[in-house]
Amino acid sequence: MEKEWKGILEHIPYGPQAVSLDVGFHNANNVYGIPERINSFKVKNTVEYKRDESGKMIKVKEEEPFRLFTCDHFNDKYPNHSQYGAVPIMHVRTDNKKSMLGMYWCNSSDTFVDVLSIDDKKYAHWISETGHL
Repeated sequence: MEKEWKGILEHIPYGPQAVSLDVGFHNANNVYGIPERINSFKVKNTVEYKRDESGKMIKVKEEEPFRLFTCDHFNDKYPNHSQYGAVPIMHVRTDNKKSMLGMYWCNSSDTFVDVLSIDDKKYAHWISETGHL
């Protein structure tokens, strides 16, 4: 099976498969890491939600997720993509700056990471096209 994504033709030998994990980081609003990429040092949110007056969740921002894969390009056409090999490590610092948490995603296949902000709490949604945890 072959699929085209933003002008890039990808070969998918066993069809669509995926493995994913959602992680919540409470008392934290500073996220760093993922791979080397053309972006800021602090990882920006790709999705944000806010509550309206009635308490209902409303999506206020949605951008392309960070994409981790091995490549070698030096332009800013894909600002949320890794530049070289992707090292899927995420570091989170708590608000009181007394502790840090690290998370390592051990999967070498094409991976997408959404960083979410919901009620001023950070969440990360990791999904890889195939593989094992």
